[in-house]
Amino acid sequence: MKPPRLQKGDKIAIVSPASAVAAYVPRRLARGIATLEKMGFEVVLMPNATAVHSHTAGTIGERLQDLHMAFADPSIKAIISTIGGFNSHQLLDELDYELIRNNPKIFVGYSDITALFAGIYQKTGLTTFVGPALLTQFGQFDGLDPYTEESFNRTFMQTEPIGRIEASEEWTDEILRWDVADDRRRASAECRVHDRQDGRRRRSDSDGEHGNTFAACWDTILAII
Repeated sequence: MKPPRLQKGDKIAIVSPASAVAAYVPRRLARGIATLEKMGFEVVLMPNATAVHSHTAGTIGERLQDLHMAFADPSIKAIISTIGGFNSHQLLDELDYELIRNNPKIFVGYSDITALFAGIYQKTGLTTFVGPALLTQFGQFDGLDPYTEESFNRTFMQTEPIGRIEASEEWTDEILRWDVADDRRRASAECRVHDRQDGRRRRSDSDGEHGNTFAACWDTILAII
């Protein structure tokens, strides 16, 4: 089951099902919201998105409340997580899967959020999306990098198939401390793709292999099983 596509002017809900990082980086959070608004969306910061309960963004009940409110609100067309972290799997037993099944919408995140993706797909068949988080990507100094923005628009705002996913031509591993030193874009370098690297062979289209894929954070999946 695939959710409806996004359109300019749609509402996007921001949730924190795992880590409480959003509470500690208000400038980064504001920049992420501003990026989405510049892209033409209306942003709804859910009530507990900046809550703190130990190392999670609120209690289990508070995190569930935000997700259920976002799925139940017909005016909200997409849900984006602030970041990954720990313990989103705590929500699996009490998630309202019937509510989610009856109100399919785009749900985007990565890392620990894939625990929710696994449960939602298993219980409802809804396609979820491993993609940019508000703090890590949208909250960059000058917003999304061109590769990520183009991929976001192609994935969520068109009805045609996504098509072949090409690797980015740039990458970065520079660390800038959020809300302290992230007042510039991180330095990037050109990617160089090799057919052989560290003994691993890059698969090509000519290998003829195909099938369904499910992306997940294995640390998180291991916590579930």
